[in-house]
Amino acid sequence: MLAVRVVLVSLFAGHACGESAILPGSLEWVLKGQRESKVFEVTNCSNKQETYCLTASALVRMDDGKTSGHGSADVSRGFTAKFEPGTFALAPGAKRPVRLNMIRHAWCTAGRYRTTVCLRTPNDSRPPAKSKVVLVVRPKIGVKTETPVVQGEVHSRQISAMAQFRVEANVPSVQLFVSASPLSFRGDPFGRKVPQIPLDTARGVQIIPTDAVPTGGTPGLALYQGPGPPIGYHQTLRTQAAQFTSHRVGCFRQHVYVKAFWVRDGRRRPAGRYDGRVRLTALVMPDD
Repeated sequence: MLAVRVVLVSLFAGHACGESAILPGSLEWVLKGQRESKVFEVTNCSNKQETYCLTASALVRMDDGKTSGHGSADVSRGFTAKFEPGTFALAPGAKRPVRLNMIRHAWCTAGRYRTTVCLRTPNDSRPPAKSKVVLVVRPKIGVKTETPVVQGEVHSRQISAMAQFRVEANVPSVQLFVSASPLSFRGDPFGRKVPQIPLDTARGVQIIPTDAVPTGGTPGLALYQGPGPPIGYHQTLRTQAAQFTSHRVGCFRQHVYVKAFWVRDGRRRPAGRYDGRVRLTALVMPDD
């Protein structure tokens, strides 16, 4: 689930030529779904009735204090800020609540973004009061199994199987590791009656993204490093984590193929079905 932290800072000290309205100094909340809103209060501090209009500029990405054009395009398409009401009149000294709605439309790259909120009075020569809104889009990552069942390929001394996954993250670099189990005779997941077919620990696992490059290590190869988390009744070994960086700027959204190997060790086993499990885990890289 995408989480966006929204902070409104330095809100509306008033117009440059004589204060006209007062709003709260800050607003903050976490946007967890498609739409979230926050209510704040506007006060007319002038001595006459005023008509106010609230607007927000397109969002741009903040990169060490600079604007990132790519981030700007991503988030401008992905979010809309709407005020309810956007235009309203207030008598002298009157107050009224205004709802700010943040609406998410599309995928957004993790990072910090800003927009400028303006409070103005129509047909007024005074410059509008302005406020900076800062959004922190948190990293999001997910893995989907696209081939729930795959048929293994039996060779003279080896068995292999290729599984397809879908990894989607709003960051460009991810870590991937695999947990895989030995092959067990159907109905005997612990190998008590029929010896399990062991994993080929010397060969490891091939991890093959369709649109990314590995960062360090052997391209597409992850060696086993020890016991992994069980998958149902199946005990596993876990590989080392391999880091990949997407060719697409700002996100990692692609198919990932995983090929695991098992050894035919020459032990006699009955004919039948042997089952195993393979799981791909994806992690977001921590901030430096």
